[in-house]
Amino acid sequence: MNLRVGLIVPSSNVTMETEIPLYLKSYFSSKASSITFHSSRTRMKKVTPEELQEMATDSERCALEIADARVDVVAHACLVATMFMGWGAHRRLEEKLNRLIMEESVSVPAVTSAGAIVRSLKKMNAKKIAFVAPYKPDLSDVVKTYLSKEGIQVIRSISLSEPDNHRVAKLNEKELVNHVLGLECGSLDAVIASACVQMPSLNALGVLVNHLETPVLSASLCTAMEIAIHLNLTQPDQSIKDLASDMIRGATGQA
Repeated sequence: MNLRVGLIVPSSNVTMETEIPLYLKSYFSSKASSITFHSSRTRMKKVTPEELQEMATDSERCALEIADARVDVVAHACLVATMFMGWGAHRRLEEKLNRLIMEESVSVPAVTSAGAIVRSLKKMNAKKIAFVAPYKPDLSDVVKTYLSKEGIQVIRSISLSEPDNHRVAKLNEKELVNHVLGLECGSLDAVIASACVQMPSLNALGVLVNHLETPVLSASLCTAMEIAIHLNLTQPDQSIKDLASDMIRGATGQA
């Protein structure tokens, strides 16, 4: 079984195309003879409202480019760019991407990192969460508001206040572990270690999964899980919590 994954990526993002292949190839190598990744990029260097809006608009062009690769699923990767467009934006964007690709080739599932996080948390029945984000507090508030309207309460959060997306990719994962451990995770239903597909978190999750009983997630991990589900690579009776743990362990060599 040869599978193709289409990715719509901010031009300055170097993490999604690193972490998502690791999650999928490490855990599902026995179920697919090959999984290849095909990206289209939209310009974004700084996480500001102006550049987020431009990225959202340019994503339609990216969808048309990806359609030419005849992919089996497409994932749009910029959580806050989607949430910035207002509540329900992940559903509207996924429907638009699906329609554009279908008009060019065939109907394939389209997911967004924002939608992936929302659905993953709901499948876990996570009502109270915490997250770490690289954004300035005003953009972290966008994430909080968006999740609250989906019935998910953000009890605690940490904003690292780094608007330069190039620098976000270089944030220290050892420090991320300490940030998460300081969130008093025991009283929460889940914790999002990285509410951003650019902020590296895979190695941090590999440490945290062994230290926390609370489910630990990231924007990249949730996106990878939804890709796997749409490609029928998961076990039908496997819980999202167990799937997350298994994919983390597989990608970090613990499986």
